[in-house]
Amino acid sequence: QMPTRRGLGGDLGGISRYDEKSLLTYTEQDGLPKNDVGIVACAPNGAVWCAAQSGLQNASPGWGIAQFDRQRFTHYTQQDGLPANEINCIQCDLDGTVWVGTRQGAASWKERGFTPFQALGDQLSGEVDLIHRMLDGSLWFGGRASLARYDGRSLIAFGKMNEFRGTFLAARSAADGTIWFMSLNGGVIHYDGKEF
Repeated sequence: QMPTRRGLGGDLGGISRYDEKSLLTYTEQDGLPKNDVGIVACAPNGAVWCAAQSGLQNASPGWGIAQFDRQRFTHYTQQDGLPANEINCIQCDLDGTVWVGTRQGAASWKERGFTPFQALGDQLSGEVDLIHRMLDGSLWFGGRASLARYDGRSLIAFGKMNEFRGTFLAARSAADGTIWFMSLNGGVIHYDGKEF
């Protein structure tokens, strides 16, 4: 699985890349839609995906997401299929699929455009703050006090019955299928494949 969130340096000064010789910084002058980059992820094909971190202080309103193919930036917004322009997380899969969590759901990108992920419905109160790919191919989605697992066919939602607190922001999984979730104001939660 590819790095999620901060794969390269980014902040209100654009996005920077180190090429083993020098540090290169890209800004609006280079085609970046806005300089306030807070989320960066790298795809297997070398493309870099970036967005403003939703909810950050001093950040401008969500501007969607940008893809950098080592030559130019391509900008995508709700008009291109994103559920919202406020981006919370980016997950790049080894097969080239890019998953994006927004304030109003999730979407996937493969080759040419975004497709809203309808299977989530309203399971996460609309907001998706975490997307994590497991080794078995299943996807975990996290939001405010809720988690959902999608195995490619069906969605299992976890939430009220588990009395989760906080907003899920990060996950790390092991080869045996266990997974650890980090929740803002809710601590760390472990799932062993059967129970939390």
